[in-house]
Amino acid sequence: MASKAKTGKGLNPFGRLKSRNVMVNGHRTSMRLEPAMWEALQDIALREDLSVHDLVSRIATQAAMLHEKIDNLTSAVRVFVALYYRRAATEEGHERAGHGAGNPFRGTPFDGGTPERKAVPDDDGVETNCLPQG
Repeated sequence: MASKAKTGKGLNPFGRLKSRNVMVNGHRTSMRLEPAMWEALQDIALREDLSVHDLVSRIATQAAMLHEKIDNLTSAVRVFVALYYRRAATEEGHERAGHGAGNPFRGTPFDGGTPERKAVPDDDGVETNCLPQG
């Protein structure tokens, strides 16, 4: 799903939670996430060649299969995003990102600089900012 927040350097990843409608296994529901989480979800969907709706549906289905019941789909999505990127983290990737040099905020919005993002339309044609692939 796309954030309707300002794109590029004007985007506040810590901004207000953004509500978006998502089709989860054929049922419309609303989720509230931070702009940075919406962007991460879109990035993952693009990488996995899925729509955000399909990705969230898969998250909901898998969580329900493993835990019988999902108390909070939004929390399940946040945990999935964190674990998806954590699994992808490698020593080489950490070195390229400058991690381990005593500044864990380097290259994040916490140090005032963010990676360049490009606008990518979501399923509804609304643009969101995504990290370039590759």
